[in-house]
Amino acid sequence: MNSITVQNLGKKYKIGKTRHGDLRESIGSFFGKFRLNQLTLQINPPINRVDKSKYQFNREFWALKEISFEISEGEAVGIIGRNGAGKSTLLKILSRITNPTTGRLEINGRLSCLLEVGTGFHQELTGRENIYLNGTILGMKRREVKSKFDDIVEFSGIEKFIDLPFKHYSSGMKVRLAFSVSAHLESEIMLIDEVLAVGDIEFQKKCLGIMQNVTKQGRTIMFVSHQLDAIRKFCNRCFLIDHGELMEDNNNVDDVIQLYINGSSDSILESIWKNEKENIKNPVFIPEEIYIRSDGVISRTSLNNNAHNEVIIKGEVLDANPFLEIGYVVYNESGISVYTTYFYDGPEEDWPKIRKGKLELRSQIPSRYLNEGVYRLDLIVGIRKKIWYIGPGSLEISINFEIRGGLSDSPIWHTKRLGVTAPVIKWYNK
Repeated sequence: MNSITVQNLGKKYKIGKTRHGDLRESIGSFFGKFRLNQLTLQINPPINRVDKSKYQFNREFWALKEISFEISEGEAVGIIGRNGAGKSTLLKILSRITNPTTGRLEINGRLSCLLEVGTGFHQELTGRENIYLNGTILGMKRREVKSKFDDIVEFSGIEKFIDLPFKHYSSGMKVRLAFSVSAHLESEIMLIDEVLAVGDIEFQKKCLGIMQNVTKQGRTIMFVSHQLDAIRKFCNRCFLIDHGELMEDNNNVDDVIQLYINGSSDSILESIWKNEKENIKNPVFIPEEIYIRSDGVISRTSLNNNAHNEVIIKGEVLDANPFLEIGYVVYNESGISVYTTYFYDGPEEDWPKIRKGKLELRSQIPSRYLNEGVYRLDLIVGIRKKIWYIGPGSLEISINFEIRGGLSDSPIWHTKRLGVTAPVIKWYNK
């Protein structure tokens, strides 16, 4: 029996002016020559004097285009793709938060969703009251919710705050309670968005463990995440969505992830990343620019193995937390992690000084180490042993580089060898 059936699903948005105009324009047209500006009513030229030729109104944007699939009971489906690909839009349509523009869908079973932090929870109610509210929404009787109440609270780990209004919870506490409610109340289908990234590392492990148990019980899960390792370990099926289209649907999760990785960069040798749109935000460190410098020159071409190759990370520290971690993972062409490094790898007296304000970190790519080939470097930002703001394998901030040449001083062997690495190792005899 299919839990979810979707046929030719599409979602269209209009960008710019709406049919009825915005609030400011409505006020302007009502008052004539008056306009509301920063909560003060001032005399200004009529709003219709704005040169509208500078702006694009009524531009259409298809967030989803003719998506079709069927999901059976007990399947764990991972959904991957770039930011803005349409992943969250799909879950919002399935959870009835928004309506599709075209197509149809059929859902068999009680559905719970864990999308944006706080979705489905009343801000003024306490955590206790929200648990019962969610049970009622799922059609459960009060005694049924009561029988699971202690397990929900224990798993969430927020016993001390269960009678505090939900609006006073931190983002992490909201996610803990929301996931615990979704996991323990009797919904046959769970929709889970990237919000798990808000929780701490130990809680994420608990969540993945519960999700595995849930699928064994014959319940269905759709899981949107940038954490590719979690998708690989947990899901038995994977969707790749790009520009609103379902590009791949395969039970071989590794194949889909590899397809995503290989197509994740517009240029395979793009070794520079800039936060040009300023859309990467977190409360501790905002990355601004990442690039590779080879023998003192910013590189846009392949690197020599024996050159002095440095990774440069520039950004702004908002909170000089003593447990702040900044690092990166290097992956080979097969998506296998070759090595991970953090700024605190060496002895403490050698650690870079992390202070509030602008920061530039430099680290050397090991000389005479990597084999010839193309590599991907993913940034990591988090609080040690607690939370990842930019997690390993997320592809959220990546650069690519290629190693070509400089692998050996030997007159015989100076090309690519078998294996991921190609260190130059000295040999001795007795």
